[in-house]
Amino acid sequence: MISDSASLVCDTDKELLAAPGIHAVILSPLCTDGIVKGILALCSGEADTFAQSKAMIERLSNVISLAIERDHLRSSVFKRKQELDTIRQIGRALASSTFDLEKVLDYTLDMIRIMMNAEAGTLYLTQGNMIESTLSFNILGKAPHKFRMKMGQGIAGHVAAGGEAVIIADAKIS
Repeated sequence: MISDSASLVCDTDKELLAAPGIHAVILSPLCTDGIVKGILALCSGEADTFAQSKAMIERLSNVISLAIERDHLRSSVFKRKQELDTIRQIGRALASSTFDLEKVLDYTLDMIRIMMNAEAGTLYLTQGNMIESTLSFNILGKAPHKFRMKMGQGIAGHVAAGGEAVIIADAKIS
């Protein structure tokens, strides 16, 4: 417990926690499985306000942590349910399709676009040592034209040759 706000060295701490009229501060971590997910910070105008309440505030922090984790789990379950629903819809389309591969792939790509909330995408298929863009979408503008490239050429060719997914955090920099 910090009993003297003069010991605060970080400017942010001084601004938030040593404001005029603030004499007591308690910060309690919000932990889930040993990982800090946030911090509960309470301030009081009375000195030593939290000395007797530390255990209760820690319990309240645990309750908040559980609520955050519960919400996270509920969101994850909902997202997984949506993904499974999309996969079922794709499966139904495959089972009842006229076996027109382009229609099935177009439907599948559209369902993936919706499920992943993607703004653009391309489906590449391999043909020998080449990969070809087969279907594309771009909800922000015109879809790119079809093209072919050699395995190992460009990022798509690298993924096709290596067989492992690649994530690009900022495509403009890459």
